[in-house]
Amino acid sequence: MNPTYEMCRAGSEHGDKPQRQSLTNQLPFLHGETQSHHATKSISLLGFRFRLEMIHKKSCARSLVEARVGLMPPANRRSADPSVISAIHHPLRRRLIDLLGVGGPATATKLSEATGELVGNVSHHLKVLAAAGVIEEAPELAKNRRERWWRSAGAAYSWSFADAEGDLAGELVAATAEEANLGHHVAKVRQWFDGRQGYDEAWIRAAFATESWVTLTPSRLSELGSRIDELIQEYVESPSSGPDAEAVFVFAHGVPAKP
Repeated sequence: MNPTYEMCRAGSEHGDKPQRQSLTNQLPFLHGETQSHHATKSISLLGFRFRLEMIHKKSCARSLVEARVGLMPPANRRSADPSVISAIHHPLRRRLIDLLGVGGPATATKLSEATGELVGNVSHHLKVLAAAGVIEEAPELAKNRRERWWRSAGAAYSWSFADAEGDLAGELVAATAEEANLGHHVAKVRQWFDGRQGYDEAWIRAAFATESWVTLTPSRLSELGSRIDELIQEYVESPSSGPDAEAVFVFAHGVPAKP
């Protein structure tokens, strides 16, 4: 968390450090396992797109983070409360969402094999996601009463730091989710760097990164984010097929900055 970031209320993060630490201890998803988003051996996925915008309100900078979970169009977007945000931003649960969103329905056993985690641990985290409404059971796929299949609930989630409206716990959850988002993005890029030798030349040349400095108002930055989102959505809705098609992870940030 940026120590110079103003929280748009009386005092700064430094002034409220003891209180913030107390809240951190009460929110298990904020602990070390979430903060240490190292590169993992998960597959590259398309489906999370994050737009980071900066808006100005009452002389204090606020950040708006929009997270879209799954492969669903904007019509299925829901506003996420802190409980949903905390359910999503746990390293293993984030990966389970990815696996179900791209690979389709699966059992805890199949997800255990994909993640290398114990079945019991996977089952626990699936139940947390189900309780938050992020995933759901697919009983029609079960071959017997003991078998439980899970699938994505087919919704996109969005939230904003500004939604907290000065609530300390809500601000802490949203700010930590931003950090988790950034860690997730960096981990995927590092994963590609570490494994690209296993891809042919066409994929190595096709992978891209782009950056530009532009001068915008908040409304035009929001417009740019929407246009990028719409473009990516076109590819989500018309996926490639064939033996050379692969899952691809795409993300974009647009933030005010200084050279």
